[in-house]
Amino acid sequence: MVEPDLLTTPSGSCLIWDGGHAGSTNVVLVHGFTCGPEDWASVVERAGSSARCHAVCLRGHGAAREIAGPYSIEQSAEDTVAIARHLGLQDAVVVGHSMGARIALQIASHWPEFTRAIVLLEGSSVPGDPDRVRREVTAALHAGKRRQWIESLYANMMLHELPDADRHRLAARAENLPDQAILDYFASMARWDRSSFECAVKASSCPIVVLQSTSLDDCEVRRSISEQPRSRWRDGIERFRPDARVVEVPGASHLPMLDRPHVVANEILVAISQQRDRSGDRGIRTPKGSDPTDSIDDQPSKSSTKGERHVAISLE
Repeated sequence: MVEPDLLTTPSGSCLIWDGGHAGSTNVVLVHGFTCGPEDWASVVERAGSSARCHAVCLRGHGAAREIAGPYSIEQSAEDTVAIARHLGLQDAVVVGHSMGARIALQIASHWPEFTRAIVLLEGSSVPGDPDRVRREVTAALHAGKRRQWIESLYANMMLHELPDADRHRLAARAENLPDQAILDYFASMARWDRSSFECAVKASSCPIVVLQSTSLDDCEVRRSISEQPRSRWRDGIERFRPDARVVEVPGASHLPMLDRPHVVANEILVAISQQRDRSGDRGIRTPKGSDPTDSIDDQPSKSSTKGERHVAISLE
C-alpha cells in the first residue's frame, strides 16, 4: 500500500494517498466527530488503485488540533473544499462518515460543481436546541466526567467486533479534542439537523449513495439496521431523493470503515463508476455489467419507488 503524505493548510490537514493512475477519480474522505483521517486506511487499501484518495483532518482533530474554531458543519465543509482546491481537485466523489456525512451533504448542496457524487456512511439526523445541547455537554465536561462521557459515546457505537486495544485507542484519541471543539461540534450538529438537513438534501443534485449499518431511535439509542431500518436521516433522504442508492450492512458497527472496509470501498467504486446525467434526471446510472456489486444480493426493497436502488448485504 502507498504511504500517505501529510499536507497541512490554514484550513486543516489532509492525508494524501496518491496510488491511482493518471486520470483516476479524486475521492475526498471526511471523518466523523472524534475520528480521524487514518481511519480510512483499510478502505484506501482496497479502493486506492482506482482512485486518488485524500482524507481530510477536521479542525480540532489529530494533526489539526491546534487550528482554532469555528467548529461547525458549515466551516468544516468550507475547510474541506479549501483543502481540495489547494490540491487542485475538482469533480470529486466526497465520502463522509457520521458528522462527515452532514459535511458531505453541505458540500454537495453548496458546491455542486465540485461534487461528482457523495457516499454517506452512518449518517443521522437528531434535530435539537443547540443551546440545550451545549448546556448538557458543558455540564458533563465540567463535572469531572469527561472521560465517562466520551466512553459513553463509544459504548453507543456498537464496536463489539473491534479488539479491546482498538476501542481504547479510539476513546483515548477522542480525549485529545479541545473542550470548545466538543461543545461547538455537538451544538452545530443539532442546529444543522434542525435547520439545514432537509434543505441540503433537496439542493443536492449529484448521485447519492447511503450506507447504513446502524440507526438512532427517538431516544438516540443506536441499534442495528436489521432491528431498526428506518430513521429520520434515511427517511429524509429517501423522501427528497428517491433515486438515492441505499445500502444496508447488518452486523457492522457505527464505524464500518474499520470493521467492514471492503463494503465501504466497494460503494466508493460504485460511486466512481456512475455518471451524472446531464439531461436533468438525477438518478444513478450504471452500465449493465459494470456495477462492482453485481456479485452481491441486489434486490429492490418492498417500499422502493421508481429510480430507487436498495441493497441488502449479508455478512454472514
